Amino acid sequence: MGTQMVIQAELDRCVRAVVGFALKFGGGPVLEDVRRLGMRFCRIGAESSDEEVLSLGNWVLGAVKARSEQCLRDLRLEGPTAETLAKATLDPILWLREREWIGDDEERAVEALDLIWNAITSGMTDRAAALDGLRVDGHGAYRDPLERMSPELAQVFSEVFRPWAKATGARAKPTTAPTLIRIDGGRRLPLTAYNLTRMVVHERTSLHQIAKEMRCNVDSLATVIVLSLQRFLSLYEKAQGDKRAPRLGRLLGRKEPTNEPER
Repeated sequence: MGTQMVIQAELDRCVRAVVGFALKFGGGPVLEDVRRLGMRFCRIGAESSDEEVLSLGNWVLGAVKARSEQCLRDLRLEGPTAETLAKATLDPILWLREREWIGDDEERAVEALDLIWNAITSGMTDRAAALDGLRVDGHGAYRDPLERMSPELAQVFSEVFRPWAKATGARAKPTTAPTLIRIDGGRRLPLTAYNLTRMVVHERTSLHQIAKEMRCNVDSLATVIVLSLQRFLSLYEKAQGDKRAPRLGRLLGRKEPTNEPER
């Protein structure tokens, strides 16, 4: 048993070192390959109930996301480099930002939604946690998402996220036509705005990959994402105005200039 633990620890160290090197010096395709590796570790860890493998997978995905966010900051401050543009074709948030589909406000919405989805799925497999935070009947492993959130995040979850999730089709079935995305002259995709937003914001699935699978124009998908994020911001602003949610910058740990007293 001792030898097995030593071997596993050494493999863990090697994986982290290789991933760190790849993310620092690799281009766009490498970023996507590492993301897939992290997802594979998470799937293996979940299926085998191996917490160490699951933890390693979550670390890899976190490292990929951190690298993508750094590229996004570089893009805003310094303009697009060849390396950043290569990653932008794979990371959907980079792609949307570089092409000015989204701005600072929408990016804050991306961060807030990602915070909530991370809290909902923290330490749980998809089978045990519904990504809209609503209970799935028959799953004994269910825990109320509010138990895994800070008081401020729990308030945003209840007052903003749940109404937004319902409005964007979180619980819709593939046969529920009115909630499906309609593009290209009325053609419906087997996706709701909620599904697409989760894939892009939380899973960081490439918009080009989704467009290829759905046989549609990537700009049509980008339009849906932007409207979805703006809908979230609208609900957030209303809740904040009614004192039912903290300031968005405060939720995200940022200092925002304001003449209003902090809650």
